[in-house]
Amino acid sequence: MMYYISATKLAECMKEANLRVEDLRFYTREPMEEVKKFLAGGPTRKADLLNDICNALNMLPERFAKFQTEPGDESDNLAIIHRLKDPSTPVDPDETHYHEWGKEPLVFQHES
Repeated sequence: MMYYISATKLAECMKEANLRVEDLRFYTREPMEEVKKFLAGGPTRKADLLNDICNALNMLPERFAKFQTEPGDESDNLAIIHRLKDPSTPVDPDETHYHEWGKEPLVFQHES
């Protein structure tokens, strides 16, 4: 699954939660470089980091992120899982292709 992070909404959430960027090191194992890239917004597949930040904020991701399903998301095939987690696998940069939680049904695309 791909996510599109809104940097402005995430910054508002961090301000609301009284959380500084430096504080996030206590909530994730990701290097601070990766955390800062994530906070800059845009497309990502870093679900673990998204969950870590949501836990730090004590907020759900729909406050600052959209999602997009992709072929293989529901798969239990290890090769597909590795491909989706591979950082070299491109992400869709077009925010209009992403959906807001609760606005549209979650439909998985099956591989052919």
